[in-house]
Amino acid sequence: MEHFSTSDHNMVEFQLVLETGVSDAVIYKYDFNRGDYNAIKRALAEMNWCEIFHAIGTLDCYKLFTEKLNELIACHVPVKKFKTKKKCLWFNRNVKKAI
Repeated sequence: MEHFSTSDHNMVEFQLVLETGVSDAVIYKYDFNRGDYNAIKRALAEMNWCEIFHAIGTLDCYKLFTEKLNELIACHVPVKKFKTKKKCLWFNRNVKKAI
């Protein structure tokens, strides 16, 4: 193996062979503009939070609250379908951020 410049590290040379492609990505997002917030408020008000949070720690309370809220969002906020332009499958947000 060759050494890398003046370093004592060895160079490694390789070829990466893989298939690439493009796809039409379909993304589903909540349409918060059309959510039924009155129903969410009613459901939150009907819950006995003192009883639900009794004898559990702060982090567990937070986790339980966010789970309940996410359930209500899933029930009362419609989902909207978005189509994105054709893009490379490998070009995700992590790659974009690294550039």
